[in-house]
Amino acid sequence: MSSNEASSHVTDECQIDVKFEHGASGQNWIETVSCIITVHDDDELSGIDLPNIFLIDRTKATDFYEQLKKHENPTVQQLVGLFDEHGLLRNRHKEYCAKKGAGAWSSKLDDGRLLLLDGKEIHYMVQGGTLTESMLQDTIKIIKARVGESLFTLAAPMSVLSSDALIALGFRCVYGSEYYALSPDEDRSSRSSAAANDSTPEPSQPPRMTPELMGFLQAAIMMPDDLFCAAHLELEYDNIGTNDPKWRQLIFGNTILHIVATAMKPECTAWIIARCPDLCSVGNARGHTPLQALETVIQEEGATGGSRGMPLRSRNASGRLSDVAKQTLALLRD
Repeated sequence: MSSNEASSHVTDECQIDVKFEHGASGQNWIETVSCIITVHDDDELSGIDLPNIFLIDRTKATDFYEQLKKHENPTVQQLVGLFDEHGLLRNRHKEYCAKKGAGAWSSKLDDGRLLLLDGKEIHYMVQGGTLTESMLQDTIKIIKARVGESLFTLAAPMSVLSSDALIALGFRCVYGSEYYALSPDEDRSSRSSAAANDSTPEPSQPPRMTPELMGFLQAAIMMPDDLFCAAHLELEYDNIGTNDPKWRQLIFGNTILHIVATAMKPECTAWIIARCPDLCSVGNARGHTPLQALETVIQEEGATGGSRGMPLRSRNASGRLSDVAKQTLALLRD
């Protein structure tokens, strides 16, 4: 990567040094932003390195979805659950919901550059007292001034505490996802909405697995009848709300959506997405979204022809992608 531009800015609290670096060959759509914050404290200097900051120009990506998948950084890769191949916010994240902050984005995130922050790292720094809200605000303003055009900032928090910190800065959640976004315009409805109206992350303690759920999992994996599995799914999940932690319970390292998606059951996949759409952007124990997990299974089955006596669902008799695989992929990519 070659250096593009560097600048230094002094505030009342610190000095912020920002450097923009072009992406590798074929990645002119993304720049890495190196940011060093130097704090003067009792005549002592301390440096804060903000990692994993990326400036994204979707207009320069020929296929935004494929470019995200190929990027080497997991923080960037996770955006595949949020945007389609054209760089547009997926339809399931545009629909209105009861939480005003979450329902205020609609198509507003379809245009403008994106500044992607690592919410996990920000959480650790804020909690540790090394990074203040004003430092983060100043950093975003500096980057925005350099871009000189509409810039939306995205971050995915790792806990209730880190989401509260983002909300305090003016971020509002993107409906049906783990992401929070900050509008460049103060008068946008997403920023004028009261913080109390924004969605609240679920409790972190999931329930224990029930025998009924175990029975459903066995059916989802082994039985060819998608409607049979959907019936089990309704019995187990139909009466719980979207914010119930049961949706995000990791079962053998996967959410329930990972399980039915990789089993290539479109009826079950559609049923879950309709009731808890943000599961599409939730990672499993390996950090893969349901879409990424399904694509991995399809790739592995294509290379090995299946294994361990499991049915080969991703291919038909002629070796082409099966209908159930195509339908499940389409649902997760919408």
